[in-house]
Amino acid sequence: MTNFLLNLLPSLAGIVLAFCYIPQIMTTLRTKDVSGMDLRFWLILDLALAMLLTNAIVVYLQFGTWGYMVTEAFNLGLAIIVTALVLKYRKKEKK
Repeated sequence: MTNFLLNLLPSLAGIVLAFCYIPQIMTTLRTKDVSGMDLRFWLILDLALAMLLTNAIVVYLQFGTWGYMVTEAFNLGLAIIVTALVLKYRKKEKK
């Protein structure tokens, strides 16, 4: 049960989380419209997720539980993709 809670549950949460990001990424790629997205939000979210990933790495190194680390890395990666799309398409809107 402890293995499930420390490793598998966070991994499952990461999969569910991907389902939250993927529709936004797909819509943004299709429409190239980021007018309703606040860049500051995504930058602050990226910073917070980077801090959580750092914490998850420390937890992994100290206790060997990898689920939290994998989930945070996946979460940060997807958030960075959205941030990059906002930066890319915001520049095109200003022209």
